Amino acid sequence: MTTTAYIPTKDVAALIRQRLDAHFADVKFSVRTHQYAGGSHVNVSWHDGPATWQVDAVIGHFCGTTFDGMDD
Repeated sequence: MTTTAYIPTKDVAALIRQRLDAHFADVKFSVRTHQYAGGSHVNVSWHDGPATWQVDAVIGHFCGTTFDGMDD
């Protein structure tokens, strides 16, 4: 049985920052949260550093669900 834990977006952003700092200490990342009526998300960006797939390997497990309004 799988248990799902719901963590506030602000706390997820802090966990992401910790993981990025631990794996890519010399790279400056921007980790921003956005909250809106239908939910929230975290945006991560950087310049001159690891490839996207490398960052995804470190923080990809923080991804939650997505919504496509065209898919009913």
